[in-house]
Amino acid sequence: MELKHYNERATFLEEMYRNLSLCLDEERFKKEELFVFVHSYYFSGILAQRMCDNLRQFCNSKFFCRHPFKLKDGYIVGSVMDYIRFRSLVKRIKQFIEKHINDNSNVEYRIIAKISKEEIEKVENRFKIRLL
Repeated sequence: MELKHYNERATFLEEMYRNLSLCLDEERFKKEELFVFVHSYYFSGILAQRMCDNLRQFCNSKFFCRHPFKLKDGYIVGSVMDYIRFRSLVKRIKQFIEKHINDNSNVEYRIIAKISKEEIEKVENRFKIRLL
């Protein structure tokens, strides 16, 4: 019974976070103006998750998401400082993935790690530095 409940919760969470992700769907990614990782949304806290139904609302809220990345034509565009912030965030998410990708004790962390890994593979080399 517990295994069945565990598997149902895992499939529900994976479907929910996959639908929340802005970059896993290529057409949706090209239409967006702002970008943030699912990892950032999850760890923003329960209040932000309850107040913002999706990542688009989360990106546009100045209170919860302070520094979303700007998108243009499917590429993340920003300054050198934005690039440094992006690389440090990717590094933190990779550490989270290594720690929780095979951890069966917390199904939510495992699903977040799995979705984050797919997001990083998709957007890691899609940053363009804008000089002016």
